[in-house]
Amino acid sequence: MRKNSKPEFNKSLEYISKSKNKNIVLISSNKDSDEWMINYFKKISYSKYKSLIYIENNQFDSVQNIWAVCYLPLNYFKCDTGKDFENFKLISIKKFHLVNIILYKKI
Repeated sequence: MRKNSKPEFNKSLEYISKSKNKNIVLISSNKDSDEWMINYFKKISYSKYKSLIYIENNQFDSVQNIWAVCYLPLNYFKCDTGKDFENFKLISIKKFHLVNIILYKKI
């Protein structure tokens, strides 16, 4: 039996789509990962995910709650939200294979 090596993006998006908070920001280890993640997420066309709203870092002022979707491709990678989340409080974390989703609420 082969070990699962694919990130569980669909499971994480399904979880978020069932919550009342639909705002998402994508976090990855570098600019290249950001590019392909954004393209990948925008191509997902399942009807259950159409309610999700993808937020850019410069749009944080307009949201009260946001899910950070963090891709963990490497063992040592840390979901660093940095200065973008200074005005937010961590509410909860849900872990999937190679993907963490973190709910933040504006302080």
